[in-house]
Amino acid sequence: MSPSKQKRSTWSEDSLAAAVRAVRNGMSTYKASAQYGIPRRTLRNHVKNGKITKRLGRQTIFTSDQEKDFVKRVIKFSQLGIPLTPKMIRIQAFAFLSEI
Repeated sequence: MSPSKQKRSTWSEDSLAAAVRAVRNGMSTYKASAQYGIPRRTLRNHVKNGKITKRLGRQTIFTSDQEKDFVKRVIKFSQLGIPLTPKMIRIQAFAFLSEI
C-alpha cells in the first residue's frame, strides 16, 4: 500500500487515554485494543512510554506559545505590505529562534 493511501490514526486522543488507563488498571492490551479501536502495537507503545498525546510527523522546534508569537510576527509583516517568501520565512524563523 502506498504511503498516500495508507489509513492513519482513526482513533481520538480521548479513546487512547481511556485505553491506556484501562491497561494500567489491569485490562489486557488485546481487550483494550478491541474495545477502543486502537492498534495493539500503538497501545503498547503508549503504555510503555507514558505518552498519551497523538503526534504524527516530525518533532516540532517551536513550543505552541513560540509558534503563536512567530505567526503574529509573520502577520505583522503581511499587514505592513511585505509579502514573505518561504525562504524569507525560514530566515525570520532562524532570527526568531536566535532571539530566544
